[in-house]
Amino acid sequence: MAPRNTNPKPKLIPIELDYDKDSIETVTHSRRVADAAGVQESTYKKVPILETTATPLQILDFFEAFESARRVLQWTTGPKLFAVFPTHLHGTFLRYWNRQVRDAEETVDDFDEQTTAFCHTLLRGGDYDEQMDYMRTLRKPPQLTPSEFSQRFDALEDALPYLPNAPDPDDCGFSEVDRPRLFYNAMPATMIAKTTMAMVVVFRIAINAVCILTPITRGANVVQIDSREEPFLLY
Repeated sequence: MAPRNTNPKPKLIPIELDYDKDSIETVTHSRRVADAAGVQESTYKKVPILETTATPLQILDFFEAFESARRVLQWTTGPKLFAVFPTHLHGTFLRYWNRQVRDAEETVDDFDEQTTAFCHTLLRGGDYDEQMDYMRTLRKPPQLTPSEFSQRFDALEDALPYLPNAPDPDDCGFSEVDRPRLFYNAMPATMIAKTTMAMVVVFRIAINAVCILTPITRGANVVQIDSREEPFLLY
């Protein structure tokens, strides 16, 4: 069995937050839509500003937040995307972006290509395969509940397409078969033991309930799971 770890190697994206989300400055965007009766409704989305001190995890969270705002607020044209994106960049990152898109065509396809290349530049040194290997050997940190760990694991998996050397988004991440197994292996041994015992108790209760409710017929087999329990009938 491969060794499990909680501390990633350098350039890997950790399972735990390594920055203070509450201290990050954001830009609020809005979109107004009028229904058939002329009543207007406004939708708001906050997107963080990406400082040059951002960690790799913070960079990925920024791109996730921008893509979410893009979908919700329906930024569907190249000029709009190219106008909005740099409002979230400061310092060196803004200079990198301006230099990169100097001769860019302001189309949606070109924007997608430019932001992918830009993200890879900021995450230089990271690697899709290494991140996948790290996630395969993860163990839940003590300070995270299973639910929190699951949420952070899902967030890491959602960020995989942004990493250098990542395959097509549809091919990124783990299969429906692998994901539950990885989550199970990440849990502490004591938690696994308690969960297994709870499942055994539930199984016993269910079997006994079935036997109580089922009429006794000729040929039934008497089964006793534990010497301290009354025998029950198993058909």
